[in-house]
Amino acid sequence: MKATPFWDWALAQYRSEATQHLLLRLQEESGLVILEALFACWLATQRVRWQSG
Repeated sequence: MKATPFWDWALAQYRSEATQHLLLRLQEESGLVILEALFACWLATQRVRWQSG
């Protein structure tokens, strides 16, 4: 799997100021890893489930 489609999608999502603020707030308050959250959302758009190992 190449990273380019995910990376392009993630950057497009992060351009939204509202998304940025929400993700940064969740990072600060809950320890969210922004890149992991974006990756999980992208996987959902690809109809792929993220399963814990």
